[in-house]
Amino acid sequence: MKRTPTACAVLALSVLQAQQPDTTIIRIAGEHARKKECREADRLLAPLLQREPPLSDAVLIRASCRIRSGEQVQEHMHALQEVLNREPHHFKVLLYRGDLYNDLRMFDRAEADLDLAVEHAPDTASLIEALNRRAWNSLQSRKHASAKADCERALAMDSVSQTALNNMALAASELGDTATAFRMLKAMIHLDPKSTAGWINTGYFLGTCGRHAEALTYYAEAEKLGRKDSRLLSNRGFSKLGVGDIKGARKDVEQSIALDGNNPYAYRNLAHIELAARNTKAACTAMERALALGFTRMYGNEMIDLRRTHCN
Repeated sequence: MKRTPTACAVLALSVLQAQQPDTTIIRIAGEHARKKECREADRLLAPLLQREPPLSDAVLIRASCRIRSGEQVQEHMHALQEVLNREPHHFKVLLYRGDLYNDLRMFDRAEADLDLAVEHAPDTASLIEALNRRAWNSLQSRKHASAKADCERALAMDSVSQTALNNMALAASELGDTATAFRMLKAMIHLDPKSTAGWINTGYFLGTCGRHAEALTYYAEAEKLGRKDSRLLSNRGFSKLGVGDIKGARKDVEQSIALDGNNPYAYRNLAHIELAARNTKAACTAMERALALGFTRMYGNEMIDLRRTHCN
């Protein structure tokens, strides 16, 4: 009997599942999940999910793919909790869910998971990763001293960790330690001059110090390397405003908002542009939008103070 293409695919999958160890299936399914090929991942994971209890790594891969695709989020969050009910210190699940809570701006829940991930990291590389992610969550929730402490621990184990250098620079800058911030940023660029993060973050740092002309040279380098996303445009727009280019500043910030309408810092920058252009009503509207998107929790009281000064 002639086999159909579908039958052949099913047979091939069955042979793969029979011959390959769990780790190989997990690796291949993970590659499909990263590409948002959830059905293909599910087919591979099916026998691992049918076990009692299901293999935890398989549950994580399926959940992460479906959640990233916006499918049955609550169901898969529940599945992750069931894994943690069985294995309270499952490092990968704690790390993933901590990141997910951070993305959802549920910083306290993220911190709880990432605390456990740091405590139960299985090896040095995992500990560095958990410290870096917890530092990022601390930065987002404005716990800058905690972020700096985690970065110091991570850098003590890996002095060339780009993530730790980046987070350390951000934390030091917020704490007023400009010398450390600039040293970390210079190290990032020295270690990997083709990485746009170092160029963009140095530009941002210089902009916060009022050194806007210098900042623009760093943004230009990032753009040469192919980076032109919402964050670059927003921050570059603010530095263009700093050198008196209101038209260029508006163009950049409006493009930034078109790319990501949920970035509160872009609306903060737009408010400053509108104030410089003496469009007070438009500035107040931008401030309200920044506040509605969580600016205060992420960046402090600047918009509240500015609104009190300029808006009724």
